[in-house]
Amino acid sequence: MRRLNQREKAIFSICLVLALVYAGYNLVFKPLEARKEQVSDAITVQTKRLHKNIKSLQESADSDDKYGKLVEQYKQKVGNEQVMSEMITDIQAESKQMSLNIADLKPQKERIDGQFTQFSVSLTLDSSFADMVKFLEVLQDEKNNFEVDEISFEKGNSRTNSLLRVRLVLSRIFITQE
Repeated sequence: MRRLNQREKAIFSICLVLALVYAGYNLVFKPLEARKEQVSDAITVQTKRLHKNIKSLQESADSDDKYGKLVEQYKQKVGNEQVMSEMITDIQAESKQMSLNIADLKPQKERIDGQFTQFSVSLTLDSSFADMVKFLEVLQDEKNNFEVDEISFEKGNSRTNSLLRVRLVLSRIFITQE
């Protein structure tokens, strides 16, 4: 085998350098570039996911605050007798304010269903239809928060000159004390 002359050595060196550059580009740089794009895409996906999770956490915290207030509002803070007494007092106060005559007012036995207790009161009163609707509206507002379980209308009593005799069963539901 003969020795390479100076010119052939230069050409061989240039070819060797070009081969190393080509191999480095295809074997090192291209895979790194592809990996960089994959990592960048993964970061983008994870960032979007993180923002979505943060938003969900914020909504969850807002819901917890909202429902925490509702739980606090409906939590039974006093004994059953006192709850029933407050209900009767609220009904009597509203009827007195509207000048309605309650003929009969009876507490009913509370019903316990899991962690909820329902307190009910039955009452009979003589009233005009318009006054009855106003009375029910006041009892069902946020302040009083009564539910109407039953309602029945009869012709009024001729002695009291009322148009209707109304029988109601009103209730409130509370979260039972733990």
